[in-house]
Amino acid sequence: MKYELSPSILSADFARLGEEIKAVEQTGVNYLHIDVMDGMFVPSISFGFPIIKSIRKMSNMVFDVHLMVEQPERYIEETAASGADIITIHAEACKHPDRAIEQIHQLGKKAGIALNPSTSLHELDYLLEKVDMVLLMTVNPGFGNQKYIPYCTGKVKELRTMIEERGLQTDIEVDGGINAATIDAVLEAGANILVAGSAVFGKETAKMQKIPETAGRLSGESQMKRAVIISGGKIQTDFALAFLRTQTWDYVIGADKGVIFCHKNQIMPTHIVGDFDSAGETEYEYFQKNTDVPIKRLNPVKDYTDTDVALRLALELGAEEITILGGTGARIDHTAANVRILFLALQKGVRAYLLDEHNKMWLTDHAVSIKKEEQFGKYLSLFGMGGAVKNLTLQGVFYPLDHYLLEGMDPLCVSNEITEEACRINFSEGVLLVIESKD
Repeated sequence: MKYELSPSILSADFARLGEEIKAVEQTGVNYLHIDVMDGMFVPSISFGFPIIKSIRKMSNMVFDVHLMVEQPERYIEETAASGADIITIHAEACKHPDRAIEQIHQLGKKAGIALNPSTSLHELDYLLEKVDMVLLMTVNPGFGNQKYIPYCTGKVKELRTMIEERGLQTDIEVDGGINAATIDAVLEAGANILVAGSAVFGKETAKMQKIPETAGRLSGESQMKRAVIISGGKIQTDFALAFLRTQTWDYVIGADKGVIFCHKNQIMPTHIVGDFDSAGETEYEYFQKNTDVPIKRLNPVKDYTDTDVALRLALELGAEEITILGGTGARIDHTAANVRILFLALQKGVRAYLLDEHNKMWLTDHAVSIKKEEQFGKYLSLFGMGGAVKNLTLQGVFYPLDHYLLEGMDPLCVSNEITEEACRINFSEGVLLVIESKD
């Protein structure tokens, strides 16, 4: 999950607006929250689109524009043209939110929907899958320097549960009364984008105490621990090295023959496991003599594969996301065994992937959503694992399904394609093997 601080320029000194924005940007903050108010939906009136256009020229920050206006659909096109990256409308102010959200997306912008403190989350029942972000107001909108409303913490937590149950990656933004005293509560509840005004902007921006502290806590990746296992199957070197560079890894585990890949490509593992019946003694001795990397040498006569042991080690270390490279290849028995060990991670609530240059494989025991822009490859295939998958329903794909009984290796769900912004996979019982593939 990505955490962001989104400072609200409503609290900035407008006589020094450019200076204040630059000062905030220099702290490493990525977002800028911009409230547009019409004096009708809320009592106050703020600045208009010419101001947004002018500051757009001087900043590369993500412009997080919050339309606190009646009939926001009237202003969506102009908001997009002014330089907004995210456009958020209020459910209370929009008669046709579906249409408005679609319009925002058609303009190439991310869409958010905002709810006032007392507005029920049921307003999102049919919209949650359509939006990129939900903004929960934690004060009644229209004025700065208000106190955080305590019951909103439970509302944030409830929304995070809704998002997770639907398998979505929707951001939760909170706005109102966010400061050092309330940050912990909203973060623990599940918010990941925090709007702060008076806690960030002040009369002497350069001397602010809160910016470095808050930005350091909230900007950047979450503290999720990631592990990559480099196993002994077929590894396409260019693909694997490019992938390894895309993430920061807490643990890099070389499993048996995977140690050869690590040594050859100058990858320093954090841990090494294996019986080394496949890995040469040269590599084993190198890491043993020249590094302090912990090495777990296994008896060749054992009940578990080396990759199995590596996965168990990653779980013991507290990894919350695990990717296995070299878990597929010429040995179909090894590939099948590695698909099966994904259950170990699933039982712990940890997402684990088998990844190669053509496929990304993972298991799920609950409904999920896959965004087309984030899909690995073109094709989507589904199989039942360990029993039947009941009431399988697919939406947003070329071949939709409605309450289908998917049994075992039934080939019906092979080579589907996502046709909308995201596909929705829902089922009532069972475990799905999800395979995202490319030629």
